[in-house]
Amino acid sequence: MDEGIANATSGNRSLLCVAEFYLHPDHDAVGVQAQLAQIAESSIHRKPDTPVSVIVMEQPRGTQYRLKAYVKESRDQFLFITDLTVRGKEAFRSMGLRFAQAPYATTGAK
Repeated sequence: MDEGIANATSGNRSLLCVAEFYLHPDHDAVGVQAQLAQIAESSIHRKPDTPVSVIVMEQPRGTQYRLKAYVKESRDQFLFITDLTVRGKEAFRSMGLRFAQAPYATTGAK
């Protein structure tokens, strides 16, 4: 009882949110990465002066993008993720990009 207790958030009420996208592998990844960063930076739900990162990885079903940013108020995390997702999909469609398709499961039944 003599030692202090540390809080992992240091009392901050922000929360890191992640929106994921899967695109067909044949596209301009640099352009997509820049577009996603701009979408997060311009969101009304983003906590100002916090970093935005876009992680890109190739997966079996396509190219995976993970858009990471901090929400202003933790209670708005789902509004923030929805905003990022909807605006991201809209941007991709206007860029003429194709979304990745999940592979069909084969059950062996005919």
